[in-house]
Amino acid sequence: MTLDEEILNTTIRIETKISDQFKGSGTGFFFNFCTDSQNKTCIPAIVTNKHVVKNAISGESLIGEHIVSKIDNFESQWIMHPNSDIDLCVLPIGKLLNTLKMQGTNVFFKGLSRDLIISETDYSFISDIEDVIFVGYPDWIYDKVNNKPIVRKGLTATSVKYNFEGKPLFLIDASVYGGSSGSPVYLYSNGLFQNGKNSLSLGRRFKFLGIISSTYKHFIGNEIKVEKIETSTYKLSDDSFIPNHLGVVIKANQLLVFDDLLKLIYKH
Repeated sequence: MTLDEEILNTTIRIETKISDQFKGSGTGFFFNFCTDSQNKTCIPAIVTNKHVVKNAISGESLIGEHIVSKIDNFESQWIMHPNSDIDLCVLPIGKLLNTLKMQGTNVFFKGLSRDLIISETDYSFISDIEDVIFVGYPDWIYDKVNNKPIVRKGLTATSVKYNFEGKPLFLIDASVYGGSSGSPVYLYSNGLFQNGKNSLSLGRRFKFLGIISSTYKHFIGNEIKVEKIETSTYKLSDDSFIPNHLGVVIKANQLLVFDDLLKLIYKH
């Protein structure tokens, strides 16, 4: 399987039910959390934003080709990031996968892992301005026949080397719309790229940079706000705005706190 094919199998579409009239949609992705020092014991989970599952009384996830998993009391099933300012949560899926396997259904997906997360040692090999891609289900758009996500491209609008405004965030210049909440963002170069300050390389680079959480909006009247990306099928307000195509991305290293949380829960 090529890298591109693996990328298309990392995400999962999440549909939520808030009430009989109110539904939402967002993006999740698979991640293997490790609960021992040798990284041999891993717990597969789905990652998304807290606001994607907030107030959801039930939810559906489309795994693999067309396997629908329905979960009641949806919000309560997720483990929230302990920092209230970090818009991330995870759903362990080991039991679900075992149940499906016992029923004769083998599920294929590609889970990301901590070795793909960009680290400070990688910073000397990247520039402040880099090409990025993000994968998900914007505005409910995806390949319904093959259950495949949409891939979009952009640039780092602020350097991933720094914490934007002192928080573990960076910005991307890209078209971020409703449904992109929870989309993984990757450093992706294919061809000739700058490898450090004074050298060029030919090949492919791939690193996991972060997770889309919110976007800037320019409201009529010249007010600019940072808002969580809408997940609803319905318009949330009557305010008129123009998207300025700046997405807020949570740095991927914020996922590492879940390793210790899952270790406590599963007592590994």
